Amino acid sequence: MRKPIQITTTGKGALIALCNDGSLFRMTSQGWNQLEPIPQPEKKTTIPQKRFIPPTLNEIKSVAVENGYSVDCEAFYCHYEGNGWMVGKNKMKNWKMTLASWNKRESKPTQRSNLPAGLAKLKEMAR
Repeated sequence: MRKPIQITTTGKGALIALCNDGSLFRMTSQGWNQLEPIPQPEKKTTIPQKRFIPPTLNEIKSVAVENGYSVDCEAFYCHYEGNGWMVGKNKMKNWKMTLASWNKRESKPTQRSNLPAGLAKLKEMAR
């Protein structure tokens, strides 16, 4: 059964009643008349984020071969398995992009030291 839960007056002195089922009524000279429902904004449906699932060593190797990466897959796996699949203080979100970053870093040529030629030879001879 519909029951009024709140009755208020408008600026013009009309009575408005809010009922327990969410319907609105206005008092007129003929009695209570139901008002059109006020459109409510649509609720945004959030897409649940996929939970990170750590890859297996075989998955890492297959992605490396598929993309032509020259990464030590076992070192990659052991490194992130050891630190709980964290990147700094944040949980890893996409291991494939992290693998691509490792590939870029490993494929860069090592920088030469800025030592003069004579000192570089001496350092080399000392080894």
